[in-house]
Parts: sequence; C-alpha cells; structure tokens
Amino acid sequence: MSFFTEGRVPSDHSPYLVFAGEWFLPYSETSGLALRSGLNFRNYDDHGTMGAFAAGFGFKFGGLTLDYAFSPYGDLGAAHRMTAGLAWGDVAPREPAPAPLPARAGMVVAPFSAGPGVTETEAAVVRNLVESELAKAGRFAVLERVNLDFILKERELDYAGLSEEAGAAELGRRTGSALAVFGSVSKTPGGYRVTAGLADAASGAVLRSAAADAAEDYLFREAARRLAAVLSR
Repeated sequence: MSFFTEGRVPSDHSPYLVFAGEWFLPYSETSGLALRSGLNFRNYDDHGTMGAFAAGFGFKFGGLTLDYAFSPYGDLGAAHRMTAGLAWGDVAPREPAPAPLPARAGMVVAPFSAGPGVTETEAAVVRNLVESELAKAGRFAVLERVNLDFILKERELDYAGLSEEAGAAELGRRTGSALAVFGSVSKTPGGYRVTAGLADAASGAVLRSAAADAAEDYLFREAARRLAAVLSR
C-alpha cells in the first residue's frame, strides 16, 4: 500500500492539498488488482467535499490493463473514465541479457530532474518511490534519502543537478556506493514519462536504462515499480 501527499501553490489558484492512496494486490508476477482513492482540494470551494473526492481501480492481466476512475463534480454531475491497453510481441529484437549486478551492492538514488510542466515536488516524489521499490527488491543496500542528505550536509556537498549519469556516479563515489541511479520526469500529452538509469559509480558507465509512463500522478508508484524491476533484474 502506498500513499501520496502534495501541497500545490499555482499562480492562477489559491494553494491546495492533494492526497492519494493505492493498494496493489498482486496474484501473479505479471497480474494484479489496484484499488485507488484520493482527495484533490482544488475544487473544494466550488463543489464541496465530494467535488474533491476521486476513486477507481485497475486490473492487469499480463499485457492487458483495464482502469476505471470516478470523479464527482457536485451539481455538475460526475465523470467516469475508463481506459484499456494491450501490449503483445516484441517491438525490437531482444537484446543480450545484461551482466549480473553484484549481490547486496551499495546503491544511491540521486535526485531526479524535473522537465517542463513538472514540479520539483513531483520529481522528488518519483525519486522517493523508485528508491522505495529498489529497497523492496532486497538485492541492494540502498542508501536512504535521510542518510544521503546527512552525508551531503556533513561533507558540504552540493548535489543539485546530479540526475545525469556522470553526476550520479560522482555522488555514488562520494557516498561509498558501488551503484548510482539517476532519472528525470517529463510531461507528455498523455500524462508523464519517467526515465531512469543505473550507473557504475567507479567508471560512470550506464548499466541499465528504462522508461515508464504514468497517465496521472497517482500512478507514479506503478511506474516506479516497473522501473525498479528493470534496473534490478
């Protein structure tokens, strides 16, 4: 189960809060059920509590995905959104299997960069979710964000902009980690595109790279889960 909280201060609206949660119930390696709910207080003054509420669920059956979302808008009625997706076959020739990663290697996740249309807060949320999913995999000794900030502050290091592979590798070396993860979040017509890579801290070579899409910000957890699976395979 995962939770998401964000405060937004837009230029064309008074500040408001966003709360969301997802409970994913896997029943196989490639399938599962996701239950989602949240409150977005942007329209609270106009539509009341129910105008801020949203809920939905999603099914994943291998390459087939089915999602439903319900959003009431007070006197304006309610919006029902249903989406379906299907993936099959290989879009490109299979690449050779990547070289195995050292077991329980030290890993640091650098700050993710925010592209146009993406807030620094959203990029930080995605970075934290990727770190959490990598830690759950149990294959690496992931340096937690709290400890990372403490080390950088103690050594007076400026880690702004270290989402590029070279900067992430340097961050890995300075924190004593063998591996470093870097990434970015960008806005697309269909939502968000999250990219991430895994670099060898000693050489700076990129060992893995992946990209995942999220139609809405409450789907960042699923995107982070897919990225972590590729980076840690």
